[in-house]
This record gives sequence, C-alpha cells and structure tokens, in this order.
Amino acid sequence: MKRFFIGMVGLLLLLSTVVLGNNQWMSAITPTFENALYGLSFSSKNVGCAVGMSGTILTTTDGGKTWTDGSGVTTKTLRSVTFTDEKNGWIAGSGGTLLRTTDGGKTWTSVGNFASSDNFTKVFFLNASHGWLVGTSGTFYRTTDGGTNWVKASDMGGITEDINAISFFDANNGVMATKYFLAATTDGGDHWTKGTLDFGGNSYTRNDFKAIFMVSPTVAYATGWGSMAAGLQPTLLLKTTDGGKSWVFLNQTNPTYCYGYDIYFSDENNGWIVGGGAGYGSLILKTTDGGKTFTQQPIFTGNTLHSIDVVEGHIWVAGSYGELASSDDEGQTWTRAYKIPYIVNYYAVATPDSQSVFAAGWNGGLLQSTNGGKDWEFRCVSENNRATRIQGLFFLNATLGWSCGGYASIARTSDGGATWEGLNISNNVKSSWYGIFFQDANNGFVCGKDSKGHDIIEYTQDGGSNWNAVLEDSIHKPIYDIWFSDKTHGVAVGGDSSILYTADGGMSWTKAQHDFPDKVDFESVCFASPQNGWVVGKAANGKKSAVLHSSDGGAKWTTVDLNTSLYLYKVRFQNATHGWIVGKGGAVFETTDGGNTWNPVDVENSSDLKSVAQASGGAPWIVGYKSTVLTRPLNTSVKMDNLYARPRVFQLHQNYPNPFNPVTTISFELARKSRVKLSVFDLNGREIQTLINGTESAGTHLFRWNAADLPSGVYFYRLQTGHFSAMKKLLLLK
Repeated sequence: MKRFFIGMVGLLLLLSTVVLGNNQWMSAITPTFENALYGLSFSSKNVGCAVGMSGTILTTTDGGKTWTDGSGVTTKTLRSVTFTDEKNGWIAGSGGTLLRTTDGGKTWTSVGNFASSDNFTKVFFLNASHGWLVGTSGTFYRTTDGGTNWVKASDMGGITEDINAISFFDANNGVMATKYFLAATTDGGDHWTKGTLDFGGNSYTRNDFKAIFMVSPTVAYATGWGSMAAGLQPTLLLKTTDGGKSWVFLNQTNPTYCYGYDIYFSDENNGWIVGGGAGYGSLILKTTDGGKTFTQQPIFTGNTLHSIDVVEGHIWVAGSYGELASSDDEGQTWTRAYKIPYIVNYYAVATPDSQSVFAAGWNGGLLQSTNGGKDWEFRCVSENNRATRIQGLFFLNATLGWSCGGYASIARTSDGGATWEGLNISNNVKSSWYGIFFQDANNGFVCGKDSKGHDIIEYTQDGGSNWNAVLEDSIHKPIYDIWFSDKTHGVAVGGDSSILYTADGGMSWTKAQHDFPDKVDFESVCFASPQNGWVVGKAANGKKSAVLHSSDGGAKWTTVDLNTSLYLYKVRFQNATHGWIVGKGGAVFETTDGGNTWNPVDVENSSDLKSVAQASGGAPWIVGYKSTVLTRPLNTSVKMDNLYARPRVFQLHQNYPNPFNPVTTISFELARKSRVKLSVFDLNGREIQTLINGTESAGTHLFRWNAADLPSGVYFYRLQTGHFSAMKKLLLLK
C-alpha cells in the first residue's frame, strides 16, 4: 500500500489517487515555491524574468500563463534582472555574479571577471551598449560597449557604503540610492555628487534608500526605509527636480510606515512604489500627481513585495516567498502565478463543520476549504490595506467568524471567509491579540496585550464593532487563550503561571487554583464538557510540559503527566471524549476517553505544530510552522484531484525524504502536456534506472521510487522534456 508524505518545496497539484492506511496522516498542502524573488523585468507584455534566492530564475514567454524554472546556473542570491529587448538580458547577484542571455532567458552564461566580494544589488541597462552595476561597500561598474568591458568610476563622491539602486534617463544623466545618500551624475557615471536631503521635519533612526527612478534629466524619485517598530517613521518618499542636486521629502496626509523596495514611473506624474514590512504585510502605493499624493492600493498578499515592472499597462510584482502576480486593471485585482503562496507559519485553524476548514497565520494569510480539503482558496485578511499576523480564529458556523492577531488586529467575516471586515488595528508593535472566543453572534472576548504591554481581556456585545476592557494589568504577562464552557463560566490562560477564572460571564476574573510546581507559560485552554477542562503549556525552566485538568468548570486544576518535556501549544476537543494536544517538534497526543489516557501520535512531521481542530463528523486538522497543514482522512482511500490550479512552470523538486532508505518521493511540475523522461544516474554518470518514459499531462506529478536493490551512496535524478531539463542529487543511506 502506498503511503505519501510530501515535505518538499512546492504547492503541489495532486492528480493521482493517494491510498492511505488507517490512522495515517498526510500533508493537505505542501510548501512549494518559498524562495524570495528580488528582481523582475519584462521586455514586452509576453516576455519576462524574475530572479531571487538560491539562484532562482523564472522566465515566461506567454505573459505569465506559464513560467519555466531556469534555476541551476548558480546557487548565489540573484538581486536584479534587466532586459534590453526580448532576447538580451542581464542578471546580477552576490559573489560577483553577472549572467547574460541572448536567447530570451533559455540559457544564461556567466560573464565578467568580478571579485567574489562584489555583491551586486542592481544591474541597469539603458540600451544595448550602456549599462551599470552597483553593489555593497560602494561597488560600481559601468560599460559603454554592451558588457565587453566594465570600468569603475573616476570619482564616487565619497560613497563607500552599500549602493542599493541606480537609474539613468539617458547615457549621461543618472542617479543612485545608497544606504545613506542619494547621488547624481551628468557624465554617465564617471563622477558622482551627493545631493542634499530634506526629510520634511521627520526624524529617522536610519535613512536606508532602497530604490530610485529617473524620469527626466531633472526629475527623479526615491524610496526606502520606514518603520513602526522603531517608532513611527514614514516610508521614505523623496523627489528631485534639479537632476539630483537636492531632494525634498513628499509628506503624505496618510503616511505609511514600512519599507519601499522598488519604484516605477511611466512619466513625471504617474508612478508606483511597492514594499512592505512588519505590521504591514505588503505595500502598494500609486501616485498620479507627481508624488503629492501617494494612495495605498488594495493588497492581495501579506508578503513583502521587492520588485515592480509595468509594460503596456500590465503591472507585474514579485516578492518574498515566491510571490509573483500581475494586474491588468491598475492594481485593483491581481492574478497570482501560483494560486496559493507559501505561508511561513500557520498559527490557527478552525473547523466550524465537517467540510469547512480555515487555516491562518503569517501576514494575514488565510487558507480556506469548503469541501473537507479537496479544494483550497487563499485570501489575505487585511484592514486599511495592512496585513498582520493572524494568531487566533473562531467560527460560530461556516459563514460567521473572526480573526485576531498582531497590532491588535481584529477582523470579521459573515460570508464564509470570502470577504473580511477590519474591526480594529493599531500602530503599536506591543499590541497583540492571541486568543478569541464568541458565545454567540454578538458576545465575544479577545485576550492578549495592549499598547502599554499590559495583559488584557476585552469584551464586545455587538459582534466586534466595539470593544471594552474587562481586565487590564501587568501581572500575567500575555494572555494567550480564552474559553467559555457556558454563558457565565470561562477560563483564560497566559504567562507567569496564570489561569484566570470567571463565573459572571467574563465581567470579573480571579486566579484559579492549580498545583503545577514550576513557573509555567500556559498556552491554551479548552473544555470538553461544561465541567471538564484542559490547559497545556511549558515550564519556564524547559524541563517539563504542562498539562492540567479541571473537573469543576475551571476553578481548580490538577497536573497530568504526559511524560514529555516538549512545549505544548494547543489543546482542543472534538467532543466530550475525543481530544488533541499539539506542540513543538511535531508533538501530537490524542485521547478517545475524555483524557484518562493520552497517546502519542506520529504524524511524520518535525515542525512546530501550533493549532488543532476537528468538527463533529469531520477529519482532524493540524497547522504549524513551515506552511504545515496536516490531516488524517476518515476514509482509507482518498482521492486528491485538482487541489490547486494547474502549475505554470516546468520544475523538478528535491526528493523527500532525503537522505532516504529505501523509498523516496520525486515530484515535478509540467506547465503543459509533455513527453517526459525521468531517469536515475550513479556517480559515474551511468543511467541505472528509467522511472518514467512517456507522455504526461500538465500538472504536478509524484513518483514513489524504491531503491531497495541499490547500495548506499549518492545518486542523481534527471527530468527531461522537450522544453526543460533539470537534475538533482539524492542520498541513499541504508
């Protein structure tokens, strides 16, 4: 019987039937493309390229309908890409990496003889002849012969810090953005002069410029640093009208407080800035009046955006965790190259019924299924175009639910997650909600810490539109979870060994009694029935897990020994007898007798597991770090058809597990129906096995390879199609 556990880099489209034994766990989704994309360039509406971490190179020739993975040329981080026409392009990156293509990105060749200390951040070509390269520690080169020769500047104007961006209007007039300054040249970059900077009365702990764009010989724009965590420091937005001699801050009525990472202007008035950061998620700004007003645009992701390009009115953006998307309507709606992006961590899961599953976490990311995990939709929960970490979810039914998280954000949906209404958000990094619980459609509670760092519980009587504090102090450290066993009795738990109890509907809270001997951080609370409750956490000294039980509705708690020292993050019950505990390092415990016995469960996943839920009649769901979403199907045979949109790339993934003994799974993606050969080679280059040799449909394919007849050692597997070839290494250890 085949058993699939997929833990590779990729959001996989499972097109075949996966047969599972009883009580076997599987990954409902799998993190696919997690490499950050830093550079993006389109030479036409159809031909483009995106580059990023670990040598990632993605190219398209059909306007982004399909993307070909050309990675493998280098493992260096690639920061920038530019094309002078549909055939000729350049990529720059760390370790002196400069790559060139003359066939539209089908092949790339390393060019130049640069030092390994030349960590390039930007490559800019004005035309086929004139180009510039900049990087860390004042690195600068220019060419006037199409890259045959690269020379340094005669005078850098005292610039020795990191140069993050460069832009030229013509062969003579250009500007550059550095970690501290903005500089200009009028002789093609041979001599540079720092401009004067006017920050408009704003105070900055740093002025880290990240992007610059020259629109005319006199007009240019720059952007960069912005922060809430270091105090409210607006996103750097500066403009020059004298060719870079002086720069003036563009103060905004509604400022943003995060990094601007890239900038594009079609003329002196119309432009875009993209970026992001903590407490914001992504940033998309648009101006139509020369920067007097930058308006925040609707965001489609919480991931930071690092690059933007606009061709023939078609907008492309790229960013962290493989984010790659386009818009044909001025940024009002976006289409992803990948249907579901990589989410760093999931922190919460809710299952209001047997078919509805909601998983949420990093930067407002929300994954939703309405058919028990067969199909998924991704949404970004945001308020005022800001997306923060979601740490708590609560659904009364399949349509009505709430989320809470960082920066005291609270959002509500009344249409099953299709749209979310932001109810509250703060600019203070200390404000955070961790737990949320609603008794009915109107009455609910959130718990966490407020802007002063005080522990707080707030209460709403109108479904979350208005909130009032019912507990606020600085004794308990953060309060992490809250649960009501009935309308009047509830428990909240948190740091500093705190278990709080209410018997008046949450209007007053007192410390409950418990016998746990050490100082402990309690992470979660749940009641299996009105009298029987459970609390989990971890002793502050790290020596013992904390599991406590109450049989009187939460007034008194007794320690239960699970014989583990792992940090336990969440406890939830499906009914009076069936419950789950999940924690650090893949820890899972299950009870089927109301907690009299807890049995460890092997889910074959070592990620930290942050939350668990199981509805009546439904399968259990566990979420956690590294984009983990696990389930244990109720049936012994589960057909997983069309979980995701058809992949738009040709890509070969790393096998999992690796090292392996003796079975491993190899997966690959086909952008279209193709003739495929998948082969295994030994260290001498001899083909020892042909795994697949035939025509395969578009989509993601998995092959389970059993190497029982081979000795331990290093092997290679290669995928060949008429359009793509890639090879990876695997290690067999017996």
